Amino acid sequence: LAKGLSPVRAELSNGGVVLVQETVMTPAVTISASFRAGSMFDPVDLPGLAYLTGRAIDRGTERRSASMMADELDERGVSMRVSSNRQALTVSCTCLAEDFDDVLAIVADIVRNPAFPPVEIEKRRSEALTILRQNEDNPAARAVDAVLELLYGWHHPYGRPPKGTVIGVESVSRADMVAFHAARVRPAAMSLAVVGDARPDHALERARQAFDDW
Repeated sequence: LAKGLSPVRAELSNGGVVLVQETVMTPAVTISASFRAGSMFDPVDLPGLAYLTGRAIDRGTERRSASMMADELDERGVSMRVSSNRQALTVSCTCLAEDFDDVLAIVADIVRNPAFPPVEIEKRRSEALTILRQNEDNPAARAVDAVLELLYGWHHPYGRPPKGTVIGVESVSRADMVAFHAARVRPAAMSLAVVGDARPDHALERARQAFDDW
């Protein structure tokens, strides 16, 4: 029982941590790459930088356009998810065990080589602004933000809204996103979890191939 609940843990040469938990109940694997790149690392004058970076990071890489990536994932029935909170930015998905190698390579490409195409940034910015303006019309959301600002103050990371502000998101430039990615989305800040029908030795070898030279 203890063995079944204890994942295999390995550290890459660049400081990245890989956790593998093998389960064979279904022929599927969940991959989750998490980085210490949440909104608590936003500059005071750019609240929303981490949130917008997370929304745009999967919209094309140096090797794959957004449409190419979508086609590759659709062929395998995979839906990529990117989430961002105060502490972390996480890229995750679930795929069939037979597609694990290919999908892990796509995840690695997303986190290592995002292109941040200007057209895609503006699409994501528009979506983010819509969400923020909806929150401004939500009394419960505004009350929570107001209480946190009173408790922590605006200059404390927890005193600012985790998704930022309308002014902040409007002010974020592509250069800001590239710099934030370079500073925060890096191997030494990565925790890669692999859970499912994947042998630990195989998963660790593939993780090393995908990330060890980063």
